[in-house]
Amino acid sequence: MQCARTGDFGVGAAAIAQQQALYYSAESLAELGIEVIDGMGRFSRKPHLTLDLETGRKLRSRRYLLALPQGRSVEPMEWQLDQPLPDRLVVFGDWEMAMALGRLGRTLMFVTEGWAGLDPSVAQWVQVQLEAMGAEVWSRETLGTAWLEDLDCYLQVDRPSSPDYSDLNLPAQWYPVAGLQRDRLGKTTHRQIYGIEHPGEIPMLVHNTLLDGKQPLPLWQPTHQNEVAQWGCGSTQLPKGAFLLRQEFSTCAIAQLQNRPEGFCQLIVQPNGKVIGAQITGDRATELMAIVVANPTIQHLEQCSEGWTGIFGVLAQEFWQVRSEKGWRRDLLESFFAWTRQWR
Repeated sequence: MQCARTGDFGVGAAAIAQQQALYYSAESLAELGIEVIDGMGRFSRKPHLTLDLETGRKLRSRRYLLALPQGRSVEPMEWQLDQPLPDRLVVFGDWEMAMALGRLGRTLMFVTEGWAGLDPSVAQWVQVQLEAMGAEVWSRETLGTAWLEDLDCYLQVDRPSSPDYSDLNLPAQWYPVAGLQRDRLGKTTHRQIYGIEHPGEIPMLVHNTLLDGKQPLPLWQPTHQNEVAQWGCGSTQLPKGAFLLRQEFSTCAIAQLQNRPEGFCQLIVQPNGKVIGAQITGDRATELMAIVVANPTIQHLEQCSEGWTGIFGVLAQEFWQVRSEKGWRRDLLESFFAWTRQWR
């Protein structure tokens, strides 16, 4: 059985790692007033919340900030360049690789442990594309592990996994699928404990932890993959009163002319016209997302009417129509309640 994975090593990465090691050394941090303790620890919740170190020392604080490094999903292996890939492959986790191999005519089985990081609508689109290429899509939980012994070849990409907080003795805060359960300020279900899941959250959470701040976590970080672009909040984070607008590219004339009808554009828009989230799949997804991020207002997007950007004009018309319908209903209800108050 042949096993392969991709790596992310290079001279540039090594130089950056060396600089970071020097900057975050114990001596450099001590000059900033930060005490570095090398060791393991677990939380103890009785009689007071403390962090018990393996050396016997107990650390107690008003607030704790969890910032664990991301783990690795598989052990490092070397890329087998001297052996050609067989016609039938099993790909674990990396849907981008699976789509690329599918376009090359390979027979695929794609195994996923969950579509982490993808909006549900985007994950459904990716699965449909893989199945349209003839790939079988399975979940790792459904298949189990016994069938791996009979494979001729499989591909698995070594990607960072979510931090593992289970060893900290915080079972109430740990959810294997969604990670830490946190509110909009980054606080877990325990009022004294905050958690970081993305480096972009560090400035806000340090401020909230040290100064009892109220800075909300940033929305989803911009993520761009092949034919998929996401930005802002997703459909599962839909704020109250916001509109979820979606149009398939098959309704766009240029997509039909260029024979690229696959994909969709989905916007999450506040009643005032501000775009707070977008998910775009298909051809030109990254280019279209750049337009949304540059000026995220429906008033600006409706002026885009040439080529692929015509999809924004269709979404803008849908927004004004839906908003006017809801506004008409709201005005009718307000008039009704005003009438009933007068006759009391």
